[in-house]
Amino acid sequence: MASATDRPTGPDPDQRPAREPGHASASARDAKSGAGRKPKPSRDPKSGAGREPDSDPRTVRLADRLLRDALRHHAGRAAVLCLLSTAAAGVGLALPATIGHTIDLLLADDGGAAAGRWVAGCAALTALLIALDTLCGLLTGTTNARATAWVRRHTLRHALALGPRPDGLAHGDLVSRLVGNAVHAGTAPTTLAATAAAVITPIGGLIALALIDPWLALAFLVGLPVLGTLLRSFVRDTTDSVARYQHSQGEIAGRLVETLHGARTVAAAGTAVRERERILAGLPELGRHGFHMWRVQGRSTAQTAAVLPLLQIAVLAVAGMRLTAGELSIGSLLAASRYATLATGFGMLVGRINSLVRSRSAARRLARILGQRPMAYGNEDLPPALRAPDPATGPATCPATGPAANLAKGRATIHQPAGPAGPAGPAEPAGPAGPSQPQPLRGALELRGVGVSRGERPVLREVWLRVPAGQAVAVVGRSGAGKSLLAALAGRLADPDEGQVLLDGVPLTALSHEALRREVGYAFERPALLGGTIGGTIAFGGVAPSPDRVTAAARAACADDFIRLLPDGYATPCAYAPLSGGEAQRLGLARAFAHQGRLLVLDDATSSLDTVTELRVSEALTRQRRSRTCLIVAHRVATAARADQVAWLDAGTIRALAPHHELWQHPDYRAVFSTPADNACTTDNACTAEDACTAEEACNADTTSPAGSGAVPQAVPDPAVNAKGTTHG
Repeated sequence: MASATDRPTGPDPDQRPAREPGHASASARDAKSGAGRKPKPSRDPKSGAGREPDSDPRTVRLADRLLRDALRHHAGRAAVLCLLSTAAAGVGLALPATIGHTIDLLLADDGGAAAGRWVAGCAALTALLIALDTLCGLLTGTTNARATAWVRRHTLRHALALGPRPDGLAHGDLVSRLVGNAVHAGTAPTTLAATAAAVITPIGGLIALALIDPWLALAFLVGLPVLGTLLRSFVRDTTDSVARYQHSQGEIAGRLVETLHGARTVAAAGTAVRERERILAGLPELGRHGFHMWRVQGRSTAQTAAVLPLLQIAVLAVAGMRLTAGELSIGSLLAASRYATLATGFGMLVGRINSLVRSRSAARRLARILGQRPMAYGNEDLPPALRAPDPATGPATCPATGPAANLAKGRATIHQPAGPAGPAGPAEPAGPAGPSQPQPLRGALELRGVGVSRGERPVLREVWLRVPAGQAVAVVGRSGAGKSLLAALAGRLADPDEGQVLLDGVPLTALSHEALRREVGYAFERPALLGGTIGGTIAFGGVAPSPDRVTAAARAACADDFIRLLPDGYATPCAYAPLSGGEAQRLGLARAFAHQGRLLVLDDATSSLDTVTELRVSEALTRQRRSRTCLIVAHRVATAARADQVAWLDAGTIRALAPHHELWQHPDYRAVFSTPADNACTTDNACTAEDACTAEEACNADTTSPAGSGAVPQAVPDPAVNAKGTTHG
């Protein structure tokens, strides 16, 4: 039997998301997504106050480490690029001197034969320079692509290790960081590799001027401090403006992704105009940051463009005077003019610095993800499965704990029923009738004093729950009671802040990642169709099941029929398979059935199924009960009624744990399922549309016996509940 220890009630945080993805309005979304999260500080777009903490020392260190790691993983290609770009810079520096000397030979009376060789040398250097530039461009593009892919994979792997909800990052913001910022961060290795050539070119030009005539170098150095001041101001202003621009861009992208995810809700609510305004509300701020960024770059470019020609004019003026004095030849004058242009090539260095600034700012945004601590796994495996006793000797049992039934105080008798009963119909047998061979018994789940908080608000408090192997326990409660969070803890999609979760006596934190994901399966309310094809979606997992197992799992989830109607059957791409919500849920259930494990967690995974299909899926689960344990987040009365035990969550604690037909006597428990008429049979033997009784679950019209047969006294008001719904006694 499952067992629980009750704890005092507490606040009622809204933990479960809405049934339909997305939102009908910004206020509704904020009210839902803000529950249990840290409030986002207000932001002054001009001062930058309240921006995300991308500039704290730890984030900066992580960002620099990310760029260093990217450079190290592509060190070979970066080294080749550095050599090629440096060689191109060397050839570019040698070419003006070669051309100048060739001109002097051509102008000389006796330089005919030698001039021909120097002309050929100039042509060879020009061809070599073109070839080196082509190779540098090709290597830069391919290295950027490889580095971007590595940065993206590295960050995505860390993000997946954090669990479903990285702290402080909305899904859309996370996507914008992984897609857009990874591109800028991925250019860092090639930018660093080419920076050497960008530095060598102006310095080499200055040295060449000094070799031609020291007065030329002196004339250039007079204006160099002005150029250095401009570069320093550019780096300082650009770093801040780029960070603000990328942050605003990420916010807009995040809102867009979230709205697209809930497009059906937006269309149904008729709030497309409002959502468009909400998404684009950040455009003025983005425009201000973008305008400031381009203004800084434009101002720096204009100032540099004004200073550099003045430096060239100064060099040429001095060279002209030296030519008049007979100290320079015409070829030297031509070479000096070219070297003055190369020496003023600090503009290319400005571009490299700008690229590095963008890479570093993008890396800081990625460091927000990398700075969060992922789940740590152990190296243990689960013990071998036990063997179930022969049915003739009785079902597997656990010692009863707790006092006798006292639902008014939030407690329930803990025992092993022959089968659940309730408003959905009479009890089903706990297992198949008749003798059967012993099957593996495994999957005992235990939560010991588990507590979870979101910010300052407790979501789960002191949860004690023991689910023996082979049992099916339904978790019910009002919205915000913590049902989905408890389901996430059971398979370690999240870790508790306090307490411990064990599977077959082994703490989940001690299990290896492979053992945990092999033995725990999940099916969700809105399953993601991963795997490329319908068959790949069902087979998606660490260990791919055989095609026969995929087909059997689809048949158990009542999905085989509609899959075979698709154009390519199981090979139909998911993008070309128009699926309803119920069909998508059946694929999620089939995926869970295809991967055998000790524990199966269903987080409202049958909410979109019709009653007959849900019954068939429940029968498939019943046939597997002796080989795996089931934890079911339930919102329907029929689902709770078919479970062996029901864990009633109330305000983050387990208020009671008992069979459904016992809990149904309590008015607060019935209130969990909204109005009785929504979920159970009425006195005239009629059934509701969604939770109607099937032929196997005939309605019971006896309204005078609320406990004995499992019928619900819907027409007779409960005297224990007054008009306001308050329980007395």
